[in-house]
Amino acid sequence: MAIFTYPNDRTKYYIKRIVGLPGDRIRIEGRQVFINSIPLSNNNFHQDVQNAQTPIITEKSGNVVYQVRWNGRYNKGVEEFVVPNGEVFVLGDNRGNSKDSRYFGTVPLRDVVGKASQVWMSRSDTGFRWERVGLALE
Repeated sequence: MAIFTYPNDRTKYYIKRIVGLPGDRIRIEGRQVFINSIPLSNNNFHQDVQNAQTPIITEKSGNVVYQVRWNGRYNKGVEEFVVPNGEVFVLGDNRGNSKDSRYFGTVPLRDVVGKASQVWMSRSDTGFRWERVGLALE
């Protein structure tokens, strides 16, 4: 998870997952993300026991495995992007409800200021998820 200056308000920092590097081709088709034609998930998902309308999908990039949420409202069809030189493509893990590179474009590498290492706060529709507070991130 990268920390970067938010392009639409340079007084704020955002934390998102970098999924695309310079030259990468990103294709988002429904709830499937492809990087250079390689899927990040095998399209298998399990239902969140607290909210059956929110599919949780396990993705893998290199040696890192993580889970992302796609809420039931998300249906943008097919989106395609090419990451320009000197920039990165970021996606939030709450994919159906995230302001990320799909909305504000790619992020210049000079605006990436750090790497998130720990969960400070975690909240869902049902309240705080105390079991995640303090969790170390890979």
